[in-house]
Amino acid sequence: IRGDISDHQADLSAEQPSSFQDARLPPAYEHPRWPRDSGCASSQGPRPPLRLSFREVLPRSNRMVNPADFRLAIRSGSRAGQQRLIVHCRTDEESDSRLVGFVVPKSQIKRAVGRNRVKRQLRHLMADRLSAQPPGARVVVRVKADALGVTSAQLGEELDQVLARAWKKWDRSLEGRA
Repeated sequence: IRGDISDHQADLSAEQPSSFQDARLPPAYEHPRWPRDSGCASSQGPRPPLRLSFREVLPRSNRMVNPADFRLAIRSGSRAGQQRLIVHCRTDEESDSRLVGFVVPKSQIKRAVGRNRVKRQLRHLMADRLSAQPPGARVVVRVKADALGVTSAQLGEELDQVLARAWKKWDRSLEGRA
């Protein structure tokens, strides 16, 4: 028996691998999000988003963020509305920049996912319509509950109608002042 053990031990290699790159931790000690291939360096920073097509978004410089701009457009601008949207608009003679703001109340659309989806749809729609707005335009688009779940095409049609009516009212109010 002793001879069999020594023959068996003689067949085992006592050498360690020359490089430690081949050495692996047992799966219980690995982090589940670390790359499996330790020879490859992980990429630094965020990865670019995968998109099917590029769609122009409303530039940040054209987004209304100042509460005073919202107040001014809502209180002193003209208003037009339909089933899903209400638009307040006015022009600011002191500025040539066009600003667009969105109001999506929690009372109308309860979940944040729904509110963000509608805002995203409207930002894309208004980006296409921004050049058609007069210089110095201040537009606030207020959303009603019926806007959730509507296609962008339907929302775009209603937005065009409401914008046209609101600007027509604004022009009439300017003529009345002059």
